[in-house]
Amino acid sequence: MLTVRHRMEAVHLLKSYYGEKYAFHYLFFCHFLAYLIPPAILSVVLLVVQILRLEYELGANLQNTLLDSELNGVFCLLMAIWCTIFVETWK
Repeated sequence: MLTVRHRMEAVHLLKSYYGEKYAFHYLFFCHFLAYLIPPAILSVVLLVVQILRLEYELGANLQNTLLDSELNGVFCLLMAIWCTIFVETWK
């Protein structure tokens, strides 16, 4: 994994070779990818929980069980909080 020093060296190289615009995009995507890890983990956990619930509910419709869950509302709320934190940390 790149340390902050190596990442900043890469940004300076990008800035000197391609310009400030591309260095800015590189920094934004590094920040964005780092902040995508928690929602990705949360999404996988939610999917596993919903699939496990499906196994215990015999005769349940797969589409309705996976799409209509009380956990989806909690996930949406957590994603709204994540979006706010992401935008505020980028400023």
